[in-house]
Amino acid sequence: MDAHLKQSYLETISHLIEQNARLGAKIEELEKENNELKMKLQMRVYINEMHGTLEGDAYQHGTAMGRNM
Repeated sequence: MDAHLKQSYLETISHLIEQNARLGAKIEELEKENNELKMKLQMRVYINEMHGTLEGDAYQHGTAMGRNM
């Protein structure tokens, strides 16, 4: 293998290693953001479930009050 071709291969490999490191960091960043969004979604689901439960309780209380009158 001539020196020029060997140098070209080494530069390509070096570039790929750097690109791999950048992509690994980006993946970690996206995983962190994904986990934060999952937590926000879980909180919204919980809040919506609680809101629905409270509305259901109020409705049942209201209908029970109407039957007792």
